Amino acid sequence: ASQLLSQRQPSIPKTTPSVGVPSTNSKPSTTTTPHKVSDAVSPLDTPIAMSPTLNTLPMSFTELKQIVDKITLPIDTDSQTDATKTCREVYQQYEHKTFVIPSKMKKHLSFNIVKPPKDKGKKSKKLKLSSSSQKKYEYLMTCSFVGTNDSDGAIHCQIHHTILDDYFSLSADELRKLSKTDKTKAQEVTRVEGAKVAADICVLSSFRMRLLHSVEDYFSKERESNTTDPILLVTGRNC
Repeated sequence: ASQLLSQRQPSIPKTTPSVGVPSTNSKPSTTTTPHKVSDAVSPLDTPIAMSPTLNTLPMSFTELKQIVDKITLPIDTDSQTDATKTCREVYQQYEHKTFVIPSKMKKHLSFNIVKPPKDKGKKSKKLKLSSSSQKKYEYLMTCSFVGTNDSDGAIHCQIHHTILDDYFSLSADELRKLSKTDKTKAQEVTRVEGAKVAADICVLSSFRMRLLHSVEDYFSKERESNTTDPILLVTGRNC
């Protein structure tokens, strides 16, 4: 799991630079018992602070895949979702839930450095003045996850950026600056430290996940079938 995919390093665009692609060549574990990679504390094992109103739902990967399939049905087949529920209603039902799922990374999809999404709420002048001290960029990594059996299908997920922060010795801001002055070194940092992420998430574990978008955001844009866009956000792993 410590090896990486031998992928060609992409060039670094000005707005959303790609500094490398961490992944793994080794086959995912086929064991059916979730376990930790080592005795050392992993960033995945540190819970991310979330609203106390969120409910935790332990379930199998197959059950989660059925929920995702209902949500991602094309618009013209909404009426077939659970006979009475629409895709939107299913999404609303699970919008504030945290799923605990035995799963593992099957395939790396993308790794990038992006600008954080803008807050939709109004900002005070005081906050605007202090914006220079805030992060300008964050890590973005997406992967396909599977359950104990690959035949159950895959779900596209995004890894929470605060988890990725703990794997990298440089912040996203720092690594982006480095990529502009020493691209080779930036790619090496990404390759080596990205291997740590791959080593953790390709092992079958009980991962915590939640829906990535709010119901309003998800249904405000046109949905396409067979998209590689992530629908779940991986927020950690149960110890």
